[in-house]
Amino acid sequence: MKIVELRLCNFRNFKEQQFFFGNINVIFGKNAQGKTNILEAIYYLCNFRPVKTTKEIEVINFDSDFSYIKGIFEDNGDLIDREIFLNRDGTKKIKEMGFEIKKVKDISSRIRTIFFSPDNLSLVKGSPSVRRRFFDSLISEIKPAYYNYLKDYFRVLMQKNKLIKNQDRKFFYNRELVEVFNDKIIDFSSVIVKMRLAFLKKFIPFVNEFYADFSGNNTLIDLKYNSPIAEVGEFSIDDIKLKIKEEMKRGYQGPHTDDYIFLSGGREIKRYGSQGEIRTLVLGLIFSRGKIIYEYAGKRPIILLDDVLYELDYNRRENLLKGDYGQLFITATDIKNLPDEILKRASLICLPKEG
Repeated sequence: MKIVELRLCNFRNFKEQQFFFGNINVIFGKNAQGKTNILEAIYYLCNFRPVKTTKEIEVINFDSDFSYIKGIFEDNGDLIDREIFLNRDGTKKIKEMGFEIKKVKDISSRIRTIFFSPDNLSLVKGSPSVRRRFFDSLISEIKPAYYNYLKDYFRVLMQKNKLIKNQDRKFFYNRELVEVFNDKIIDFSSVIVKMRLAFLKKFIPFVNEFYADFSGNNTLIDLKYNSPIAEVGEFSIDDIKLKIKEEMKRGYQGPHTDDYIFLSGGREIKRYGSQGEIRTLVLGLIFSRGKIIYEYAGKRPIILLDDVLYELDYNRRENLLKGDYGQLFITATDIKNLPDEILKRASLICLPKEG
């Protein structure tokens, strides 16, 4: 799957613009020329939401009342055109092959993208919630049942917390009902933890493969699931339930408090890794996400890399760009430091581009 053509009208800083793409695309120019906006438009077409804001109308050009995006995608020789119309009042219309789409979920997973920006460094350097969100999203994408367990888990957890809060106000505590909620929480938690551990076992070899490719060395990355019940990963659901029940008596809150820790040579990368190591690891995570999606869905996602070359030495840049990962987009302020081999293969888009 790849995008071959993009048309923008009143999107961010683009009043009227058309772009054509190849397999490797390098978008370059000075800052504030719209390099990231092209990547965001592609992401928006594929996911129906902006990548950098929760307010969709912010993508509309400041002087305009509407925004229009059209992309033409190629899938094994077949062409798919997709359009998004967005008005200043927040109304949105999505069309595919000329037909209006009422339920986004019906086509939401047809064209997949992965977006990288410097903000993604928080996958390693940020809070546990950032890492949980990354892995929860990825596991849900390849195992939809996981999302349902996660949703049910949080629903019951909220019901329990609401009950305790309300009952405390009345100086009355319904322990039997709380225990019912606890049993449900344990049931959902055990499945969530087991699915997380099974996924990590599959995922970490991919991370090491890409980390070795991008870094040029054979340093192994270890990914530790930081939870008091992580050690029971090879046990049955009943064993995990028992362990969770024991840990809850000691104050364990549940899988929504667990974390993922990245190690290299026994060192926690978050604490001791260099900027280059962290950036290379995050790239390994991003590309591993793409590979595992390809294994399960049979389609390579479009990979959008914003400002990815910053702080990578020449060898790492070369290793990053020489692989065949599907369609690739890269932004850069200067192409002088890009390998000549890549420049010969890439479609070069220089901004500003006259409309």
